[in-house]
Amino acid sequence: MINKPLLFLNAALILFVVGHSDVVRAGTVRSGGQILFANNSTIVGSQFHAHLDELANLLLSSPELTVLLIGHSDQTAASDRAYNKRLSLNRANSVKNFLMRKGVQGDRIEVSTAGFDAPIANNNSPLGRAQNRRVEIKIVNATPQPMTDILAPPQPLSPLMR
Repeated sequence: MINKPLLFLNAALILFVVGHSDVVRAGTVRSGGQILFANNSTIVGSQFHAHLDELANLLLSSPELTVLLIGHSDQTAASDRAYNKRLSLNRANSVKNFLMRKGVQGDRIEVSTAGFDAPIANNNSPLGRAQNRRVEIKIVNATPQPMTDILAPPQPLSPLMR
C-alpha cells in the first residue's frame, strides 16, 4: 500500500486518489480512491484530513481545476432509497464543506449522489458495506487541453524500422 495520495493524469481528467488504487481509468476511482464513512454518518474521519488538506492545496494552487464529489451509501436501509440518496448527498457536502473551510471556493466543487446504486463491494458483509459508504473524488481540468499531440500525423518510419 502506498501511503501518499497519487495523481493520475489522463487528458483533461485528473483523479486524486487517497491511499492506493488497483487500476485507475479515466473517469473512475477504484478502492482507495474515496473518503469512507461510518454507518449512518456524514462526519469526515480524521484519518482523511491530511489527504483532503493536500487536495485543498492542489485546488488552491491550480485555479483551472474543479472537483466533483459523488456520495454513496451501503444498502442496509435498502427499502428507503430517498433516505440513502439524502445521506449520500450529505456525505458529499461534508467533504465540500471541509474543502471550503480550507479556502476552496464553493463554485469549484460540485456534489452529486449515487445512493446505494453504485456499490464497489458486496453489501452482504460488514467490510463490503464499509467500502460502499464513501465519497468519490474526481478532479477535472476546467481548461480544455489541446489535442494536437494526440492527433498529430504519423511520422515516416526510419530506414532502420522498414
